[in-house]
Amino acid sequence: MPAIDIRTYPRTGFDELQITGNSASTTLNAKICQAQVGLIPTAAGTTVANMLAPFAGTLVAARFVATDALTTHDTNFLTWGVINKGTGAGSTAMLAATAANTTKITGGSALVAFTPRTLTLSATAGNLVVAANDCLTATFIGGGTLANTISGGYIQLIFTCLG
Repeated sequence: MPAIDIRTYPRTGFDELQITGNSASTTLNAKICQAQVGLIPTAAGTTVANMLAPFAGTLVAARFVATDALTTHDTNFLTWGVINKGTGAGSTAMLAATAANTTKITGGSALVAFTPRTLTLSATAGNLVVAANDCLTATFIGGGTLANTISGGYIQLIFTCLG
């Protein structure tokens, strides 16, 4: 079937027009899944935020933003993670387990208030694939004693549809 330019397609023909995942642009084909994150305390420990995968798809981006900043430190740092638990107790890591997803001095970077931080995805393509309604758990792990609490956090995951 030839490509249709929606700007020149007759208005009366829209009732038969379908745009499927295979022919949609990446932007049209994407869906955002996001969750508010509770207060991340200064004490070592894990804060979590749960989400459901919006459809069967592939994770293409992950971002975090917060009200508070956090300086870099190699002992007292924050680590971001996203685990695909499937419909139970799965443990598939969707983010890279590298210093890039931390506030470490060595390999990480500081968290800047009100500035979205792009997180590094897993290099294993299969780890980025989700089924509709998979439980996705974002983890925020404080190592040591953080310099301050982190409030107003928001995690955003962007998926493209499979087929």
